[in-house]
Amino acid sequence: MRRHLFWLAVVVLFASCNCGGDGPQADAGIDAGNSTGRQDAGLDAGTMVDAGLDAGATVDAGLDAGAMEDAGVDAGLVDSGVEVDGGLDAGSMTADASVLNVDFEMTFPPDFDAGSAVLTPSQGYAPLGPPGNTFGPTFLRAPTGNIITLTVSNLPPHTSLSVDFLFAAIDSLDGTGSFPAGDFFRVDVDGVTIFRESFANATPSQVQSYVAPVPAIVLARRVDLGFAGPGGFYTDSAYDMSLEPRFDDLPHTAPTATLTFQLEGAGVQALSDESWAIDNVRLIVGNTPRARDGGM
Repeated sequence: MRRHLFWLAVVVLFASCNCGGDGPQADAGIDAGNSTGRQDAGLDAGTMVDAGLDAGATVDAGLDAGAMEDAGVDAGLVDSGVEVDGGLDAGSMTADASVLNVDFEMTFPPDFDAGSAVLTPSQGYAPLGPPGNTFGPTFLRAPTGNIITLTVSNLPPHTSLSVDFLFAAIDSLDGTGSFPAGDFFRVDVDGVTIFRESFANATPSQVQSYVAPVPAIVLARRVDLGFAGPGGFYTDSAYDMSLEPRFDDLPHTAPTATLTFQLEGAGVQALSDESWAIDNVRLIVGNTPRARDGGM
């Protein structure tokens, strides 16, 4: 009997231990699995994971931003390259730097004193010129005897100056002739004449002193380009003086340059009889000889 009671006590004790053990474990399981416990922690962790993903996205965005930064660098090299090159041109002057470019389409800088010259439709001159340097719809037209003055200040350090422009010889210019005593196109830089040549349009027998050293300089010769013509003495000529060597690499170091353009001679006549014009005036400074295609 005692033996049965002993084993009954053991069974009861064992059962109570198992139940007691299940209770705490279940409680622990509930604590670990309930929505306010580890599950919340899991959600929080999920949120953290989401945050981690966001952070990853941020990292990715950072990488993208890095890529964009790389692109930005590349873009910077492209965008600022011109500025940097321009800075180098203007500062260290390892290449030519354009300091003025005027096409006379709407107006012109205050540094131009045009005298009696006016902006005028260029008529048949408009398509003439090489790509990137053609006569535009308007140019600056003057009667013979008029002086156009250009003054450019605050030039960067340099040792040479070059001038590019298109020149229109309009109507009955008379060359070197004795009557009405000739028409000479003249360009001065700081009071020094660097170019003076006669131009003739009126008749083939007239003497024109200017002979282009490069064939491409002559864009048109004694043709009607739409002014006082057609026919008779009123023909026109056009020249790309950006190819004329006498306008390249002029010794110059001053911070200011004054250029004058005029068509002068004892036989100057009214605008209705003869005139001239310029277009696409460009001033370039540098420290090295100017590079030209084909050795020019």
